[in-house]
Order: sequence, then C-alpha cells, then structure tokens
Amino acid sequence: MTAGLVLTALPTLKHLGLPSPSVAEVCDRLAVSRSQAYARATEITALLPSLQKPIGRPAAPAPVEANLVSLMRDAIEYLYAHPGSVTRRGGGRLDYSDGYRAFVVETVTRRSDLDRTAIAAGLAIPRATLADWCASAVAEPLASPEPEATGDATPAPNDAIPSSNPSDARIATIVDAWRRWRGGFAAFTDHVQRDLLIPWKRTRIGQVLKAYSDRVPRRRPGRRADEKGLRHSFETFFPGAQWTEDGTPLTIGLDGERFVFNWELVVDTDTSALVGMDIRPVENADAVVSAFEDAVATTGARPIAVGTDNATENDGPGVAEALKDTVHIRATLGRPQNDAHVEGAFGLFQQTAPPLVIAGSTPQERARDILRLLLTVWCRATNHRPMASRGGRSRVEAYRDAAPTPEDIEAAKAAIDEIQRRRDRAEATRRARTHPAAIALLDAFFKRQGWDDPAGHLRDAIAGYPLGAVITAIATWDARAKDERLPGTADARYLLGIARNVSDEREARAFADALWKRRLEAKDAILVDLQRQRDALAGDDTQRLRAAVQRAIDAESAIERAVWRDAAGDLVRSAGPNQRLPLWTTATSLIATAYRIPKRRRSELIADLAEHAIPITAE
Repeated sequence: MTAGLVLTALPTLKHLGLPSPSVAEVCDRLAVSRSQAYARATEITALLPSLQKPIGRPAAPAPVEANLVSLMRDAIEYLYAHPGSVTRRGGGRLDYSDGYRAFVVETVTRRSDLDRTAIAAGLAIPRATLADWCASAVAEPLASPEPEATGDATPAPNDAIPSSNPSDARIATIVDAWRRWRGGFAAFTDHVQRDLLIPWKRTRIGQVLKAYSDRVPRRRPGRRADEKGLRHSFETFFPGAQWTEDGTPLTIGLDGERFVFNWELVVDTDTSALVGMDIRPVENADAVVSAFEDAVATTGARPIAVGTDNATENDGPGVAEALKDTVHIRATLGRPQNDAHVEGAFGLFQQTAPPLVIAGSTPQERARDILRLLLTVWCRATNHRPMASRGGRSRVEAYRDAAPTPEDIEAAKAAIDEIQRRRDRAEATRRARTHPAAIALLDAFFKRQGWDDPAGHLRDAIAGYPLGAVITAIATWDARAKDERLPGTADARYLLGIARNVSDEREARAFADALWKRRLEAKDAILVDLQRQRDALAGDDTQRLRAAVQRAIDAESAIERAVWRDAAGDLVRSAGPNQRLPLWTTATSLIATAYRIPKRRRSELIADLAEHAIPITAE
C-alpha cells in the first residue's frame, strides 16, 4: 500500500520539480513487485475524487433525479385514478392491470431522458419485467392505456336495491368499488374484506356483482363426457373371451432410495378377474409379452381377443408372435372406456394398497421381487373377494364356472371380427382423408427426432388432423424446443396433443365465424347492434383501430371477438401501403400487452387478425 501511495504521488512531484525516486528504487526499498505497486496505485487514484468535498451548499439535484421524481408522481396519480391496477398476491407477487402496463410502456417510449434501469427503479418494477413489457409492445407507443371500464358497467339504479335490506349500504359500496376497479376479481375480494371492512366471502361478493352489475363470472369448462353415460358401453361376451392389457408406473422406497417399475396388468373384461402381470423397470414389448403369457399360464387358455392402447410398445417386436391367433384390438383414440377394466384395477390398487416402503438393505432386483410378491397377493385376494354384483360369487368362481357353448364361442368370434372390421374400415376411411403432404412431413420429422413408430400408428393419428394443424403443431414443437420449453418426456404423443389442440381451436374459431355470418343473415338483433357499434366507431384510422382491438380483447364471447377482430382487420387491409405496417404494429402491441387474457387467447387473436388483415390466396 505504501508503494502504491508513493507511485501515485510521483507524477505530482515531477510536475512541481521536487526530488522524486524512480519506480525501481521505490519497489526495491519496500521489497514489493512492480505489478503489486501499480495495482495499489490504480486503486488509490480511483478513490481520490471521492475524498474531495466541494465548499458551500450541496449542489442542486441532478436533472435525472428531478425527472425521476416527476415520473413517480405521474405513476402515483395513475394509481390514484385507477384503484386495483397493481395488487399483491398472498405470496408477495404483484399483479398489474393491462392499463398500467400500457401506461408504463408508453412512459418508457415518451421519457427518453430516463433509461429503463432508472424507470424500473423509480416504479419498483423488476428490470426483467419491464424489458418483457417493452418487447411485447414491439416498441410502439400505446395510447388510451386504460379503457373506460375493464370491470363491469354502471351499477344498477339505486331503486333496484331494496331499501329495507340492512345490507343495502354494503351492496352499494361493493358495486361502486367494482365499477372503478381495474384489477382482477380475487384481488377485489381481498380489497373488500381488508380495506372496505365488509367480511363477506368471495362467493357472496360474486353473487352481488352478478345481480347488481354486468359482471358474468367465468366458469370452468365441464367434463367432455358424462362418466355415467359411458357405463356399460363396453361389449363383453363370456369369461376368457376378451382381455385388456395396460401398464402403469409404481414407485417403491427401499432404504431411502426410490425405484420405479412398470406394472403390466391383464384383466378379463367379463369377470374383471386379474389374470396376468409383469414387473420390470420400463414398459416395453417384452413386458407386454410377459404379462400376456402369464395370463395364459394362469387361465390355461388363450382368449379370442386382447385389447391394448395405441402405445408403440404394444406393436413392438415379439408381440404379434406371442399373440398368435388372438385378435389384437387397439383402443380407439378418444375412447377411455376401451381399457376401463384394467384402468379400474389400477385405480382400485392405488386405493387399497399400503405405502410400498420396505426397510432393509437390498438391491434393485430384490425390490422388484418384493413388489411382485405384494401385487400377486393383492391380485389373488381381489380375485377371491365375493362380489355383490355377481350374486356373491368371486371373480375366480365366475371365471372357473363359465361354460360357453360352441355357439357362444362362434358368436363371440363373429362379434369380435365385426368389431375389428369396423375398426379397420374406420382406419381406412381416416387414412383416405389423410393428406399425403402430412405423411411426408411427419415421416421426415419422426426421422429427425429419432422416434420409433414401427406400425405408424402415432404418425397416422397426427396426420389425421388437417394439414394446417399438422404444420402448426410441428412449428410449435420447433419453437418450444428452441426456447427450451419442451418437457423432458416430450415425444410423439406430445406432438399429437399439440395437433389435436390446434385442430380443436381452429374448428371453434371457424364455427364462430360461420355462426356470425348465418346469424347476421337472419338479422339477429344482437349482431345487428354489434354491427351498429362497429359502424359508429369515430376518429381516424388509428383511433378506430385501437378501439376495435380493445373491444376484441375485452369481448366475453367468440362472436363479439370475431366482430371486432374483423373490424380491426378491415382497417389494416384497407389502409394505404405506407400505413399498413404502423397500424398492424399498433394492433399487435395492444394485444401483446393484454395480459388479462390468457397467452393462448392473445396468440389466437394475433393469428386471426393476420389471416383477416393480410389474406394469402393462391393465384
């Protein structure tokens, strides 16, 4: 440190003409290296400016600090005028309204005197969050950051609330607060309970808003099919005629270590008897063959047919040879009742089996043997348990006492052959509708991914969807893979799910468009009113575009979204060549920052707007 201090002073001594040693003399006298001395001199030189204090009053605040105070004042004024724009969840995470995001993005664009780091610090917004908002906005200033009402419209007249009800004041307070609220419903209920001191539950608050305002709660989608309606839809014949087979993973803990095995189970469809199984680390073709052969050894005979799902391992090497003359019926896609018997057995095991934790030092093979023993004991106990639905007889008794006549066997074979023929005809029809380009694309994609699909079932299932859905599914996979957002277990089944979702979404949007056109032809009063609202949009092209896009974002129904999406698309398409890109950027910026609606809805809205505003036609 002394050497660094002397080296720092050498230039000043030379400038004043005072005696000064050389650098070598200083380092030799103090027994330090030149690099160490220069390093300390650099540190001391950097500290010198901070040691000099100016004389007199402190300097006036820097312009940046004054501008930051102005920015913070604008943000506070905005929050005063729009309660609920920023709310905090129980875990401490902040939720921002769409209007506040638009306000911040517009501020970043307008306040060129401040950098984004200063703005993020002044508004207490994470720097990364601010960067995401600005990137989503495509660097376009957003006007009208807060629409007239993101909550419900004007509350019902006061005379609509019974004056004799002692809760009148609370109801009026809640409705008035909701009319001015800009946040979500969950945060609003917390505000009512905490700040307005109204100790009502969330359900009651929702009922008040539904009765005295225009708020319509969003309900969760119901089940796609009534489970009771699917009961008894599986055709059975007699014990031993048809089996079903499937696998499920099971975890066993041993001496603090966890092992995962696949349990392959075979169930008789008529008696629900558990006739065969296999335990191994993974589900593969060997597991399918082993469980089937175990079932044959248990029952002493092969069935007429065995049903499986469409997993690749069920068509793996050795399966066809093991089945021999047994008909292999694969489950129809989208029909969970096809393997309900084996799935029900898995569910019963999960309910009745104790935790599979065994103390003792044993290797993985020992753990597998213990698991096999437990499952064998459970299957045998289940098979011998009396069943009320079968008059007190057990599964074993029902299976053992079955005496099908030759006529029964022939009828079962004929029925199974007819089931297989219907499935083959349906498969042929589906293949005929499959676009050859989809097959070619999927073959190349499967080869690139290294997926094994020997029978082509997964490829054909994906290719059964429209060509556009297949292309979109592959593009979605590539985009998620590039952003490292694919699950670690993603395979061809994951791609099938993407294609199915894309097809369902396109079908729903096409239905909304068709319904809109048909109902408009019928002069439906609601649609005519929407058309009048569209025609009444005022202002220049940009103002009308922003109004149409905002209404498309806020629309609760698909028909309303279609109306305002088409209105925005018409404005972009009819604009001059130099105006289309700015209008398109404005529209997509508004949609991209509408975080109140799900990400999928935002993507769909942008895609639909592009198809309407920039149509692509083959000429």
